Amino acid sequence: MTPPMAPVVMVVDGHLQEEPISKDAGLHIPRLTIPVLPQGESAAVEEAARMLVEAEFPVLVADRAARTPAGMALLVELAETLQAAVIDRGSRLNFPTRHPLNQTHRYSNGPPPMNRPIISEADVILGLEVMDFWSTVNTLRDQLHRSVTRVAKPDAKLISITTRTPTSARTIRTSGACRRWISRSRPTRKLRFLPSLKL
Repeated sequence: MTPPMAPVVMVVDGHLQEEPISKDAGLHIPRLTIPVLPQGESAAVEEAARMLVEAEFPVLVADRAARTPAGMALLVELAETLQAAVIDRGSRLNFPTRHPLNQTHRYSNGPPPMNRPIISEADVILGLEVMDFWSTVNTLRDQLHRSVTRVAKPDAKLISITTRTPTSARTIRTSGACRRWISRSRPTRKLRFLPSLKL
């Protein structure tokens, strides 16, 4: 299946389900066309790569990023190339739990100031298929008085790579060409730009 992969529901009108089809209806199976996979705008992808390479403390947040074992291997390669901390939000097994760059244990939903110290240290945060990127960089206390606190540094650069439009797209500021959400086609395309940046 091609991304985004999800359950498929086919709905057919009742009369098509119940009426017989005549032999001269001329039904045929259409030729299979391979869809063009979604991919990010090249300028936005290059800018994201530049920001990650230049970052002093990049953090990768993976939620539903690795669809296959190859996707996990590519995420490990990206993290090791950048020497970036990785937070696995747990929607899929995105990153090996025993890998030294896995810093998921430093990301919690506990009370401040223990809350997400890894996010507060980052200067560039890359979200990979993160369902709720806003709550990754902010905390919300919804008790008697509602308060929102940004966990990420005020000048931290936020990049989101996803195949869908995030619900929080209106509330998160990103940098430069990365304001346009980068659609990710498949994990192999993420890393193709890195060797050309002279790491």
